[in-house]
Amino acid sequence: MRDITRLSLKEDEEWLIASDISSGIGLQEHDVLAVPYTMVGAFAARVAMLEILCARGTVKAIQYLIGGDYDTVVTSVVQGIQDELDTLGITVPINGSHESNMKVSTTSVGITALGIGAAEILGTGEPYAVYVLGRPLVGNEVLEQPEWIVTYDEVKRALAHPSTSHVVPIGSRGIRQELTVLHYLEGAPIESIELMDEELDHSGGPATAVVVAVRTSGETTWLADFPNAQYIGRHR
Repeated sequence: MRDITRLSLKEDEEWLIASDISSGIGLQEHDVLAVPYTMVGAFAARVAMLEILCARGTVKAIQYLIGGDYDTVVTSVVQGIQDELDTLGITVPINGSHESNMKVSTTSVGITALGIGAAEILGTGEPYAVYVLGRPLVGNEVLEQPEWIVTYDEVKRALAHPSTSHVVPIGSRGIRQELTVLHYLEGAPIESIELMDEELDHSGGPATAVVVAVRTSGETTWLADFPNAQYIGRHR
């Protein structure tokens, strides 16, 4: 299943709840990867919001939990969250809490995005092909290869395409894990895969790429609109 929690609001509408955490990434003494706090906030928010967006939902609010001093860490992280909301083109409430009783020396940022959307429509085993938009990146790769980070515009276009069946962000367990999610969503597993193990298992870090299930009946048309998509495999 997707990395979201669904709660029924009414017959045709559900709450969608998605979270992400970033630890050891920032500018504090014991952080492992030195990254501006605005970027930490932006990418953590991106992961949670993409989960909701790919589930065809609408983000309604952002909650944060931050380990770090208010003036030096929290304000910049929240600014990064706001920047990411601006990139997506939405305005929603941002609220949360931070550690103010203890001095900490490594940064942690937890984000929960709240959204609404229709119930998931599951497939029944029709033929489909799988492609990747963007590339799975983690750690310094995110800083060194920003040109491979899938954009919100690309995701929105993929979701709107009539040949797209499902879209799923690639998380820390890589493409292979998301293929099991597509198995559930599509009602059938992929029967042929054209990637090596190291490619299938490479972490997607802060949701730098998504897998797309494409109906084979419209695959040629879909590829014309997304010529840079990477082919993964297919069912039938």
